[in-house]
Amino acid sequence: MVEYPPHLHLEKHRRSLALHRLIAEKLRREPRLLDKARENLAHWLAMSPHSRARPYLAEWQAVIDQGVDATIAVMTDPGEHATDLRQAAPFAGILTDDERLAFLAGWRAGER
Repeated sequence: MVEYPPHLHLEKHRRSLALHRLIAEKLRREPRLLDKARENLAHWLAMSPHSRARPYLAEWQAVIDQGVDATIAVMTDPGEHATDLRQAAPFAGILTDDERLAFLAGWRAGER
């Protein structure tokens, strides 16, 4: 396993939180996009019945079942448990490629 310096872990977590805040803004405007997360979860749970991520996926399922507000609260929580959950977040495909690439370019340019 590759060990990364602590500052790189912190940077990764800060970027993930910022990205999830962007996704949360989009979900707030378009709550129906939460269906994409539900689809991702169903697919991932079916494809990886013995994955170590399964408890996180099950927890996301429970949160998403509570609706958009509960989901946004968890995905934008800066706490340690939410940080761990974001590592298995089911929000792939909610941002367009252009939105995701613009975020990453802005992050690299220091627009945080």
